[in-house]
Amino acid sequence: MSVQTRRIAKIDVGTPSEEFLSQDSREWEAIEVRFHDFVNLPATRDVEANSPEFTCFGHQWRLTLYPGGEEDSDDEMIAAYLEHLSDESMKIRFGFYVRTKRDEAKYNKVFAAYNFEPGMIKGTADFTERSDIISDLIDGSLIIGVRLMQTETNVPLSMPFVAENPLPKTILNKFMDDESSDVVFEVSSGVAMGDPKRTKTSTTFYAHRF
Repeated sequence: MSVQTRRIAKIDVGTPSEEFLSQDSREWEAIEVRFHDFVNLPATRDVEANSPEFTCFGHQWRLTLYPGGEEDSDDEMIAAYLEHLSDESMKIRFGFYVRTKRDEAKYNKVFAAYNFEPGMIKGTADFTERSDIISDLIDGSLIIGVRLMQTETNVPLSMPFVAENPLPKTILNKFMDDESSDVVFEVSSGVAMGDPKRTKTSTTFYAHRF
């Protein structure tokens, strides 16, 4: 199952400053993953619960949660990781938060930019304490938000295709080719009257119709 992200529409009142536009051009997108009946998910260390695959910035991702922590987690801590599933790399910043019953975004963690190679997993072994998470469940469901911001465009710019014109090469190859020529020109130099020392010469040119 794949989940598509949607941007929030924005309307400006007045003219935004250049500084505002510079910051606004790099936007966060968010996916909220809902782990229902969270308290009954396995709380054993190193046992994971995976989200469905979702799409953001044209790439495929997955959230992996360890409700009982993983090998490197401190006691009573939950681990959370973002996995990149696409075949091409992408450089992004990302973060996690928990949506609470008061509609607040708590336990925010934001990470540095990474160049996510195919199959790369990044995150934290100590996202937040399990007891705190349980107190913020919404009707028994844990809602974890995954924020992503693209920091670089890794799609290479392709050069426009320009077909090679074979005519110039053909003309050069056929230049002065007497066997394939269609027309023969012979240019003669005249002899000036009264100048017996100069002899009459001629030059032959071979031409082609293309």
